[in-house]
Amino acid sequence: MSLILSGTDGLSDVDGSAATPAIRGTDANTGIFFGTDIIGFSEGGVEAARINADSQFVAAAGTAALPVITTTGDLNTGIFFPAADTIAFSEGGAEAMRIDSSGNVGIGTASPAEKLHVAFSTGGLNGIRVQNTNAIGQAAVSYYNDAGTQKADLWWNNNGSTLNLRTLSTDPLIFYTNNSERMRIDSSGNLLVGDTTSNPISSRVNSTAFSLNSTSVNMIARAAAAQIVIGYAGNAGANINFYTDNGSSAVAAGTISSTANTTAYGTGSDYRLKNNVQPMTNALAKIQLLKPCTWIWKEGGHDGEGFIAHELQEIVPSSVFGEKDAVDNDENPKYQQVDTSFLVATLTAAIQEQQALITALTARVTALETP
Repeated sequence: MSLILSGTDGLSDVDGSAATPAIRGTDANTGIFFGTDIIGFSEGGVEAARINADSQFVAAAGTAALPVITTTGDLNTGIFFPAADTIAFSEGGAEAMRIDSSGNVGIGTASPAEKLHVAFSTGGLNGIRVQNTNAIGQAAVSYYNDAGTQKADLWWNNNGSTLNLRTLSTDPLIFYTNNSERMRIDSSGNLLVGDTTSNPISSRVNSTAFSLNSTSVNMIARAAAAQIVIGYAGNAGANINFYTDNGSSAVAAGTISSTANTTAYGTGSDYRLKNNVQPMTNALAKIQLLKPCTWIWKEGGHDGEGFIAHELQEIVPSSVFGEKDAVDNDENPKYQQVDTSFLVATLTAAIQEQQALITALTARVTALETP
């Protein structure tokens, strides 16, 4: 080969090749060679790397055992390129992680199936560790949709004893087993088990609400100033307890109790719960104002008898629940309900008043008939 040395071009016109590099030491087939807009590096007569016409540094693909990008003193740890559009990372001569041609990241697997696929080895302690160093306990893991809107958070409190999961939209939080929905918490905070609607009655959705084990108390619920406790005490006992709140404590309001063969319904009536107890008066006059009637139900067309709720409410308010013509936020009717057990005291007092009249009239008739 010819060598030109000039004051204008310097050392030039020696391109060489991978087999016979233009610049080399005593090893005749290892050095630097040149092409059009290319600088090549050869080792043992074979191209090992180059800077191409686009100013890219191009190296051999390497392997997990011999990564192409590594560091002095740890030559089996670094980066290699096992396939087209794939980047892999090796540690100690073995592949530890890769990003494949689909953009999936695999840790412990060379075939990631998701955007992040972590494969655990069998045995030992394996898992994903997320550590939150923010003292106020902000989200450690957050999910964003394609529009960049944050939708959910997963975080731990500062000492790691409580796991918190929240959604930041009206989407429900849904739990699955065996690829089927089992439970959800909707945007209003309703807990639905075996159901996907917060109003299974109006939606006519059949479902199992709860499966309860046989402990002393299975479920405690509180809404506004009311409490409900559902318990199970073998074959007998107060299975459902109802409470009201007097502003400072919960007060027993009633129970549904059972024995082996019967069920009884009771409301709180202990004298210790009451003040200013007085005999009921004018019960007969109240009963005379009642309007018993018969009807045909719109749903099903069968016969009914009893009272119209709002008419009964005007006379015995305690026996009717709800308001006349009430609707919910969606303009659906909120029907009034009647509990005729609240009429028992009024009917009893009316019978007693009527019996007193009968007794008085009987005495007068007897006196008139006596010669």
